Amino acid sequence: MKPSTSRRSISVTNLYRFALSYLLLSEKHFDLVSAQKNQKQCSNNIARFDSVEDKGRCLDWTRGKNFIEYPDGFLDSSSQTIFNKVDIYRCPASEKRIVVSNGIPGHDVKQGNNNKPCEINWAITLPLSPVLSGSKKEIPFGGIIGIAKNGVPCFGPMEVYGSNAVEVNCAPDEKPCIKDAQYFYGHATKNSVWHFHNPYMGEENPDETTFLGYALDGFPIYGPMNDSSSLDECNGKEVDGEYRYHVRKKEHVDELLEYCDGNSEANNWKYILGCYKGVVTNTEVQAASNFEIPLDCVCEFGSGHGKCPEGGPEPSKAPVSSPVTSPVSKPTAPPVSGPTSEKKPNIIIMQPDDQLFFNEWTPPPKPPGIRRTVTFPDNGLPNLETLRLDGLQMMQAYTASPVCGTSRYATITGKYPSRAASSRNKPISGIAEVTIPTTKLEDEDCSKENLPATFKANGYRTGMVGKWHLTKFQDYSYPKGQDEIKKCGFDFVDGLYYENLNAMDYPEGFVTDGSFSHNMEWITYEAINFIEDDNTFGVNSIAF
Repeated sequence: MKPSTSRRSISVTNLYRFALSYLLLSEKHFDLVSAQKNQKQCSNNIARFDSVEDKGRCLDWTRGKNFIEYPDGFLDSSSQTIFNKVDIYRCPASEKRIVVSNGIPGHDVKQGNNNKPCEINWAITLPLSPVLSGSKKEIPFGGIIGIAKNGVPCFGPMEVYGSNAVEVNCAPDEKPCIKDAQYFYGHATKNSVWHFHNPYMGEENPDETTFLGYALDGFPIYGPMNDSSSLDECNGKEVDGEYRYHVRKKEHVDELLEYCDGNSEANNWKYILGCYKGVVTNTEVQAASNFEIPLDCVCEFGSGHGKCPEGGPEPSKAPVSSPVTSPVSKPTAPPVSGPTSEKKPNIIIMQPDDQLFFNEWTPPPKPPGIRRTVTFPDNGLPNLETLRLDGLQMMQAYTASPVCGTSRYATITGKYPSRAASSRNKPISGIAEVTIPTTKLEDEDCSKENLPATFKANGYRTGMVGKWHLTKFQDYSYPKGQDEIKKCGFDFVDGLYYENLNAMDYPEGFVTDGSFSHNMEWITYEAINFIEDDNTFGVNSIAF
């Protein structure tokens, strides 16, 4: 049976519409593909960093599997788990931030190509205090431009064949057509390097408060903003006076534009970065196998499978120098009075008493000898954490003696307690006794051979607050205790415990019933009095 004329008419009409639609879509597709087949360099001012060839074990994956769960599915050919390893160090003296990783992601992924990812041992050195440059630097179209907080490198927005890696639309005859680069979890190169093109950098749903990693100029990278209009052409802006980058959502990037117009260092496919706004001359990308961490570096963040403990605070924001400041220059210190023009630091030495390793946090009151569980504060110990991050954390520093008074003697004198004048002249069976009753600051240990006496002789104002336990008293009174301790080089002594509280005979009005172990508020109050004494403004101080 032949189709009716009316039906034939409808079929012809539909065919005509289909053909027209195909031509229109093909024209748009051609424009998109044409836009994605771009020149691969926008200027002659490009900053390019080579990948590393420090390869370890490889994951035994097969293309086309469903999502591979971390860490259960991250197995090598011997069925051994390959964990994500990343250590982020903060190095205040050498002014570096160092990221050491094996380049293996720490989240679920899908293997979209035949390239089996391997451990690539990265050691990336960034400036701790990144500097805004007077001119922009072009990022490479491909290759490393940043490092995610999980230690996986971030690459430029273009695939090796010239197409857009994030918003993929390959031509019908384009082979290979790389489609797996567009997802947040990343993919591997032919050289087995796992990396991200997607702006979410390994995070599934980041927002503008999500810390994602670092650009290779040292500035931090954060998640996308709902409105990206405030970002500069490099994807950066100042937040609370500090410069940082924000990645862009796909809808905030016009993939139909040329990759770049040839007149600027900034590219148009600025998913992660449009360009570098900071100085990159102090950045190094190296193999980690023979890389040595500088001695001043402290762990800032870790995955728990490297050398740093798991977790830690979000890597701290680095201060930003002005656009005209050299990356190595320092502001000149103002001259100070005294025999040298070198500015002297103020010093605070804090020695916790009888603190167990990882001891539970217990605020006063806490009766001696009674153990109780107290919940650690929700916000941690931010002031102590600031001291750790902004100072020098020594991971292998040990006390010279495991007892409170004798270890305090070693801190103040720099000597082994067995060398104390109070004990070495009165040995028992020919051996100097190291005990609290025998180890005291006497003779030259008190008069000159100690830190406060030395600092005082060099123009410092010295203070002691807290527990002492280094002087023998016959007839004790609080004023007498202050006067005796001042003889050992201190200008200020207050908030004083000359022994353990339960061994002290305080006058009426002092707590002696064992209702607390140490009055931290009192000690803190007197320490602040010493530090903020208006009568000594401009005089360098050291507080114990």
